[in-house]
Amino acid sequence: MHFDSPLRVAQGSLVAAITLGLAGVVPAEENRLAGHYGFGAIEPVILTERSSDLRAADLDGDGRIDLLLADNSNNRLDLLRQRDPEKADQETSVSRGVNEFSPSSLFEHVKLPVDREVISLATGDFNADGHADIAYVGSPDRLVMHLAKPEANTPVERFSDSLTIRLPDLPAAGLILATGDFDNDGRDESCVIGKQKTFVIGVDEKGGLESPTELLNTADDLGLAQAADLNGDELIDLCYTASDGDEKFLCFRLQNLDGELGPEIRYDVQEPRSVTLADLDQTGGSEVMTIDSSTGRWSAWKLRPGERDTAAGPAKADTLIRYGFGDQNARINRGIGFGDFNGDGRTDVIVTDPEAAQMIVFLQKASGGLDLGSTFPGLLGVEQVSCSDFDRDGSDDVVVLSAKEGAVAISKYVDGRLTFPQPIRLADGDGDEPTALAIDASDGKFVALLKPEDYRKEGYDLALFAKSLTGWTREPITDGLKLTGEPDRMFARDLNGDDRLDFLFFPGRGRAAETFLTEADGQLSKIDESAGLGLGATTPGGISFGEIGDRPAVLAARENFARSLTLSDQSRWRVVDQYNAGESNARIVGATSIDLDADGEREVVLIDSGVNKLRVLRREGSLFRPWREIETGRLNYVSCHVADLDSDRRDDLVLFGRGRIAVLYSGQSTPMLDQLAVFETKVEQTFLLDSVAGDLNHDGFADVVLLDGRSHVVELLDYDPETGPRSALHWQLYQEKSFRNETGFELEPRETLIADVTGDGRNDLILLIHDRVLIYPQDTVDENEETDSAP
Repeated sequence: MHFDSPLRVAQGSLVAAITLGLAGVVPAEENRLAGHYGFGAIEPVILTERSSDLRAADLDGDGRIDLLLADNSNNRLDLLRQRDPEKADQETSVSRGVNEFSPSSLFEHVKLPVDREVISLATGDFNADGHADIAYVGSPDRLVMHLAKPEANTPVERFSDSLTIRLPDLPAAGLILATGDFDNDGRDESCVIGKQKTFVIGVDEKGGLESPTELLNTADDLGLAQAADLNGDELIDLCYTASDGDEKFLCFRLQNLDGELGPEIRYDVQEPRSVTLADLDQTGGSEVMTIDSSTGRWSAWKLRPGERDTAAGPAKADTLIRYGFGDQNARINRGIGFGDFNGDGRTDVIVTDPEAAQMIVFLQKASGGLDLGSTFPGLLGVEQVSCSDFDRDGSDDVVVLSAKEGAVAISKYVDGRLTFPQPIRLADGDGDEPTALAIDASDGKFVALLKPEDYRKEGYDLALFAKSLTGWTREPITDGLKLTGEPDRMFARDLNGDDRLDFLFFPGRGRAAETFLTEADGQLSKIDESAGLGLGATTPGGISFGEIGDRPAVLAARENFARSLTLSDQSRWRVVDQYNAGESNARIVGATSIDLDADGEREVVLIDSGVNKLRVLRREGSLFRPWREIETGRLNYVSCHVADLDSDRRDDLVLFGRGRIAVLYSGQSTPMLDQLAVFETKVEQTFLLDSVAGDLNHDGFADVVLLDGRSHVVELLDYDPETGPRSALHWQLYQEKSFRNETGFELEPRETLIADVTGDGRNDLILLIHDRVLIYPQDTVDENEETDSAP
């Protein structure tokens, strides 16, 4: 445990004040903890103003921790090689001019040349030989790995060989590289965050680079990539931040037992200014330390495992799981389809990428949940996709419509891939151009709305297409169908429970949807929308289908409410119920029904893009009342769907956006992020930049160091897993000129580490500030010694 003690001054504080012109160490008066900490004389190492990416590792294989930095002003990596203490005096006894700095007594400065600007730098053991290797992302699009050669005579020769791979669309910002064993194969991999994809690259057994594993991003702006075991299962996970507009979120991809990084779990952690991973409570796994950008408070968080349905009750689904499409361009009109593509009895998902002429297939895994998606070539401009088992072979086929290529085509999932779409002949001769698709899933057919050359005068043709032994057959439904505008979407459903296929057409541009019912004689009759409260200008994404009682019903979202509609005996739309959001900022863009609490009765879910929430309403008596709210973040909503995507025989909620799928798995809860501690500094005029953790008084417990960029103060916190953080001491590194205004302060120190770089078995504090690295060596503190309470 940590114990309070009589106030003592940290050793070495007077030396620090003389060296850097400081005001001295200030103990925290209310806690009296300063006596537990001490530092020896500061060791400065002069580098350059552009030094960055401070890293610590044993890079020469001598058992001592070295430091590594990037120096883009000189196109090199600076290796600060820890000297052998027995040879340090001999190595530093070099005659120098009166104005020259003496060489560091701790480090030998080794310069490793590079041929491009370093964006992000990391170390790891990529070939599992027990020696630390170097990896960096070089501008504009290269990942470079230097594998250590243990037999080399010099550090430069040790890292002289490199492996290089080009990665497209990398951001120019730093902190996009993290290293760790992301596939549980015993070797570290490099994980590089790109603009559209995240790449995981390892080294094979022969010493070459493996083909990158590509993870499709869920946002355009990802950063602060870090690797650690976040949930205590001894598997390395990926942590990063994602920005959507003005919002920033903390995100995890947890490694599963198959050695794969999973989908994105996003947490609303109050706009983190910084994120650092460290083992604070020493119970297994790393905790997350953040600095809140709005309040400046430091917080510690721990990941708590999710739950699944048990005999005691259902799990509370409370967090959306996100699957990305890579390109988050909101102007792309993608299509989505559901089906069992590989014949394993589980529902899979397909999404179109019309601009890249490809399809993205998300297969459901045997362990439950979707995989991260694989891309396959397809037609250009595909915005509509439907799925059904047309050839009755046990797996669903994929039918797509490409307006740009003027074709309806079909694909199958064969031998681990989606085949290239093969066009279907829709009519004899020319002139029939497809404009909308739908599936009659119950009968294994698809419906196509066709636009003849004289459609403006004669109307559209509507036909069913089915697969036969000799090819595709066309069964006309009606010719000369008069519509108010060219539809961009169509639904084919039994809307009134008479076992006949009915049709909804959406002309777009804000025009009202048109409903056609199939009569007993096979003719289509249009519902008169002016005769009652109908669908109005509801968009295709605002429509979902279900049942109310024993009759089919439609949920339609409009403005700040949704309505459940059914067809009356007079073939008119009738409003059964209405679900209001009850908030002025609400904008209900979609609605559906799903049983989230496993009581056998469906709840109503309203998708509210005005406040970025799911509003869940549960029946109480004869009314649906607000039950729960679930954060969605910005979705760029397209449509919502219900499907069992984890094979637990319970429907899951699928939100389809222009840049991602978000799934609410109803039979399980996701891991939750619990706040362990929060700390607000009492030091005035501070702007906390970052935090790091490590044992700085050799008591076996982690301590926390806070870095301030306004007054350039370092504050040290004693962290007790039971009682949380307590301020121990703080000191100012340097003072800026007094004429600087509040917004013009320097963000220094810009980086810090805690590691043993003095070879005494005790962790030291390392700061990167301006053009130098400052080493605060941990000193031995005698607990029984009394000292004065001021420097």
